[in-house]
Amino acid sequence: MSYVDGFVVPVPKRKRAAYTAMARKASRVWKDHGALDYHECLASMMDVNKLPFDAKRMIFGGFKAILSL
Repeated sequence: MSYVDGFVVPVPKRKRAAYTAMARKASRVWKDHGALDYHECLASMMDVNKLPFDAKRMIFGGFKAILSL
């Protein structure tokens, strides 16, 4: 059975390089535990006026891949 795990986490612009380095390490851990693919993305078309998230409404946005291993 196939499945996909997804997470959305806020990452300040000044910490993107550190997050990308951590994500590269994490990809090896996930793959060691059976992941077939690993992707990290950054929001590219988000309406920041809709944040912080309110569970009573849905928001959407686009994401730009920064890591695909």
